[in-house]
Amino acid sequence: MAVEENKCDVKEQSTKTKKGGWHVAIFIIVMEAAEQFANIGLGTNLILYLTQALNEPVTEAAKNRNTWLGYLTYLVHFKSFHQEKRIKVQIDEHFLLSVENFISL
Repeated sequence: MAVEENKCDVKEQSTKTKKGGWHVAIFIIVMEAAEQFANIGLGTNLILYLTQALNEPVTEAAKNRNTWLGYLTYLVHFKSFHQEKRIKVQIDEHFLLSVENFISL
């Protein structure tokens, strides 16, 4: 009887659900595309607000929008830098990208 209690059912092990793979990759791609659409829409609305409500010249509004976009891009690198620091992984690549992005502002 003791031997029968310790049996392992093979069918139970093979019915595990798959996690990750292309399902997650497609989700990430769709989310990145949605983020880009949101950035384009916010940038357009920012220029319209600066030119119409605040009566800035178009050149100054475009400059402010580009500065905003640069800081937004820099924050993504800072976030990844912070996350990798938290989990104690090498941070050389993201640090270089952050510095290059900051210099380009």
